[in-house]
Amino acid sequence: MKVYTCTLLVVVLMAVAKESLAAEYKGCYVKNYGDPYFPYSLVDRKMSNDMCVQHCKEQGKAYAATKSVRCGCGTEEHVAEMTKAADSECSNNCKAGGGTCGGYARLSVYSTA
Repeated sequence: MKVYTCTLLVVVLMAVAKESLAAEYKGCYVKNYGDPYFPYSLVDRKMSNDMCVQHCKEQGKAYAATKSVRCGCGTEEHVAEMTKAADSECSNNCKAGGGTCGGYARLSVYSTA
């Protein structure tokens, strides 16, 4: 029973790791108030980049962006229209831990592929 449980746990962890690696960090982007890019479609006090990427993947969107507790989904056109910022400007820690979720008027952008 213990061997089976350990084997199952390893398989599950490998699947989760593979899913996490599928999302590629694209960078930190400027999000000015009123910009139509990456409209927020999920708000969660325990927001993480993985949660946002999964949400946007389910919505059929190519990109996910986080800012604090908010997640927005977007397209290649959204990314192309935005201004890239220095990665250091995306300095808000994700509420769930494990990375940064944007910054002041900044989005952390990931591909969902």
